[in-house]
Amino acid sequence: MATDTPKKPQFNVDQITSASKAAKQLAHIRAAAKKEPQFISANNTIDSVILDYAQYEKMYQELETYRELNWYEEIARRAAEAEAHPEQTIPLREAVGEESYTRIMAIDPDDISDDELFE
Repeated sequence: MATDTPKKPQFNVDQITSASKAAKQLAHIRAAAKKEPQFISANNTIDSVILDYAQYEKMYQELETYRELNWYEEIARRAAEAEAHPEQTIPLREAVGEESYTRIMAIDPDDISDDELFE
C-alpha cells in the first residue's frame, strides 16, 4: 500500500511569534491558541507549536484511531498473504520453540470466562 508524503501544516505570519517575544507574551499567545495554533520561531525557523488542549486532544484521538486502523489493515494484509502462500507459514512450535509451545498448549482456554475476558 503506497502512501503519499503528508503535507506540512499551513499557517500565516500572524501565527508566528519569536521565542524571545513569546516569553514576554505567553498569556496573549495562549489566548490566540484557543482560536488557531500559534507557532514559535527560533533562529528564523519554526521551533514549537502552541495549541489549545481541546485541539491537541482531538488530534491525538484521531491519530490513535488512524494508528489502530493501520494496525488492523496490516494484520489483514498479513493474514491474506499467509492464506495465499500457506507454504511460507511457520508452525507455532517452530516459531516459539518447544518450551514456550508446551506452555502455550497447556493453557486452559476456560481459565478466564468470556465475561471477564471481554469486560
